[in-house]
Amino acid sequence: LVWLKETNDPGDNECGSAQAPPGSDERMWYETKWCHQCSAGRDYLESGLERPCFDAPFLSILSVVGSFFGLLGTAVYNKYFGNWRYKSIFYFVMLSSCIVSFLDLIWVHRLNVRMGISDKVFLLGQEVIAPIIGRLTAMPVMVLAAQMCPDHVEATLFALLMGISNMSGSTGGYLGVGIIAVLNTYGPRFENLATFVAIRNFASLLPLVLIPYLCPQGSPRSSMQEMQICENKRTQNQSCSVDEADIDLSVISLSSGQITS
Repeated sequence: LVWLKETNDPGDNECGSAQAPPGSDERMWYETKWCHQCSAGRDYLESGLERPCFDAPFLSILSVVGSFFGLLGTAVYNKYFGNWRYKSIFYFVMLSSCIVSFLDLIWVHRLNVRMGISDKVFLLGQEVIAPIIGRLTAMPVMVLAAQMCPDHVEATLFALLMGISNMSGSTGGYLGVGIIAVLNTYGPRFENLATFVAIRNFASLLPLVLIPYLCPQGSPRSSMQEMQICENKRTQNQSCSVDEADIDLSVISLSSGQITS
């Protein structure tokens, strides 16, 4: 979607030539590398608007900004989401992630240009929001895994988590490639790109139906005993809150102390 000039020499022919005959090596190199000058203004998307174009230093700045705000996402989670229930956290981050991903439709339709927002400003704003949401998505999974992890298998559990994460990413990538093939969304024109982005965004909402069945009761500040009490009550079709579980746990501890004495 983005043209990138890989060399700073305007006369460098490494990127091929737009004037080369169709089918020639120079023309194919030009179309596949997508690295001609941004100022050329010859290339347009399916919408008829000029294709966004950035240089390598700006893309490096984006990477730094994304990493910084990813760290900020960790601080936001620790400060504001520690007392939220796990289910509420997952509902919030998944819905927020879907909403933020719709910014890509603004980008595809070039609505930011029509509103007078430059591509660089728009993309910087997106790089501020997206890493925070991404970190808020990952943190509760890590915290929950740490709470449930038995002793002496921490490394195995971490490796399992990373393996599942990588497998899910690869599976999503393969599914995305299949959808791209069905919609014929290939460069340099990228037809049906908006349809592909919309399908991707709505597909991210599918895990919401699994939250009531897979997420435990309790919050990141709850102990495993409290969450286990709530899970047992839920299997018996009884309502339970973390406060009730804390009271039940206190009663159990008191009873154990009386028996011991």
